[in-house]
Amino acid sequence: MALLTVSLPYRVGMTVMGVIQKSSTENPFKTVLERDVDIPKEKAVEFVEASIDHINCYSKELRRLFLVEDIVDSIKFGLLLWVLSYVGAWFSALTLIIIGVIVLFSVPRLYEDHQDKVDEYVQLARKKVGSLIEQAKSKLPAKLQKQKAS
Repeated sequence: MALLTVSLPYRVGMTVMGVIQKSSTENPFKTVLERDVDIPKEKAVEFVEASIDHINCYSKELRRLFLVEDIVDSIKFGLLLWVLSYVGAWFSALTLIIIGVIVLFSVPRLYEDHQDKVDEYVQLARKKVGSLIEQAKSKLPAKLQKQKAS
């Protein structure tokens, strides 16, 4: 809508200026209109084939999570969805995009400045989360624990 709001008055204005100056009233967007924008079939087929691999991978993972193949992973996924529902209720999509852009450009810089401390705390958090998951798995009945094939 914004692009049309700008391009339509520009086109009309250039046409009026051409009539007033008695010069050619050629479309000012002629060079853009003459460009080839067709997508080759080969590229489209490559894109679809690559997309199918990703879609199959994601569908298998979602099936595994929703049908509770591993109870701990399904609980973590459920908690993630629950947290995201609250985040979605608190913020609009535009606010989340703005926050995401700010985080995208500030976190790498902060990590570079404080890499040693961040790595230390991340390692500590991984150990704590790992021990909590192991405790939770050990308390589950043997039937619910995922049987891992070696």
